[in-house]
Amino acid sequence: MDSSLLDAAGTDPVAIAAAIAGDNPRAAEFTADVAESAWNLALSRAGAEAVWPEIRGNVFEWVLGQPDPLVFFEQSIVDGHPRHPLKRTRRGMSAAEQVAYAPEHRPEVDLVWVPMPRDRVEEDGWAFRDGKRLLLPLHPWQYEHVAAELDLPDPVTARFPARPLMSLRTFALPWRRNVHVKTSIGVQMTSAVRTVSPASQHNGRTLRAFLSRTETFYALHEHGYISVLDDDCKPRKELSAIARHAPVARYLPVFGYGRVPIPVGALTTPTPHHRSFLAEAVELSGLGPVEWWDRLLAVLLPEPLRLAAQGFGLEAHGQNLVLALRGGIPVEVRYRDFGGIRVHTSYHRHVRFEGDLRTDDVHEVHRTLLGSLFGTVLLDLAGDLAATYDLSATALWRAAAAIIDRLALPETLRAALFADTLPVKALTSMRLATDQLEPVWAPVPNPLAAHR
Repeated sequence: MDSSLLDAAGTDPVAIAAAIAGDNPRAAEFTADVAESAWNLALSRAGAEAVWPEIRGNVFEWVLGQPDPLVFFEQSIVDGHPRHPLKRTRRGMSAAEQVAYAPEHRPEVDLVWVPMPRDRVEEDGWAFRDGKRLLLPLHPWQYEHVAAELDLPDPVTARFPARPLMSLRTFALPWRRNVHVKTSIGVQMTSAVRTVSPASQHNGRTLRAFLSRTETFYALHEHGYISVLDDDCKPRKELSAIARHAPVARYLPVFGYGRVPIPVGALTTPTPHHRSFLAEAVELSGLGPVEWWDRLLAVLLPEPLRLAAQGFGLEAHGQNLVLALRGGIPVEVRYRDFGGIRVHTSYHRHVRFEGDLRTDDVHEVHRTLLGSLFGTVLLDLAGDLAATYDLSATALWRAAAAIIDRLALPETLRAALFADTLPVKALTSMRLATDQLEPVWAPVPNPLAAHR
């Protein structure tokens, strides 16, 4: 593309989008989404500032006095996706609805619970019941815009308050603290309409059984799912939900510390002290920033790389990774959501997975992990740490290389880790493509290459 077109666009995001899209058939849709994203981002920032709580002292000590520390951190992610050009797009949701439902506004949401006869649903392990009927949780937006047009029983009248997490359609339940409920919502956020597919319902429980739990890394258990059946007895993805285990904070007053969960994507979020949560964690830990980084890498890298070596590529981005900190020190990582992973055909060949998880391309397995964990998460964290403490990023990546060198990895994976470039999803190209969900990869400089 002619760079002069971008120069002419200046700093107006819509003009920049139009210059990038050119005569692409999706140009009008793309520029409209960019305009909405910019407007929604301003709304998110203004709303978050209005409801930000007063925090005294270190945030990781303060948060132990809150009803649910994880909810606080999830709702503190104001800007959304760190790289997506449409990071705050919520197509179909009005400004008033965003204030009512979006996590950065810290609302309490009344989920709609519909009692369903067993012959109208498919379920497995679903624990929410009203006598003999199963309770289907619906996002109130979904009930108003989609479900209300369908022939569903009247919802129960009792209130079931819930708090939205960073994905907006997944909720913490104050009255059942060890469970998170993922609902369907017919709103396009970033690249997709966020319904719950039959594949994601079936695969989560199956896949988790094959992932061994280590002392420092494990996948969160998905307790069950429920779907309303259509006239052909097929699950309706717009009327479906999943329940998964919720990581909770643990406070041990005898020892004077607490174990606090935080999404990795929240670590670079600014705090009221005008620095990131990452800096707050380093301060509380008493460690130097490089030593803290070493502790983080020790819990974050080995297990995902071991799984990739076996043919199991986690989509380990900042939303799917929940870090547990004890006294500010990284001690454990929990992984959630199996929708975007890739599984090689050789991995547990006898097991059947739904959807497009299987691939015979080992490089696709590796790209899935490298593009999320290295090309996004570690690049962002290392950049924030280096900028905050005026460090050379070289030392940080040298530490990552040292951990990789201690692992027994196949040569194909090792070559990808130390290649000149890392893969990242070309999200703008994907939005302008015919199939917007088909991954398009782009290379970015790999800081690990200098340490091969």
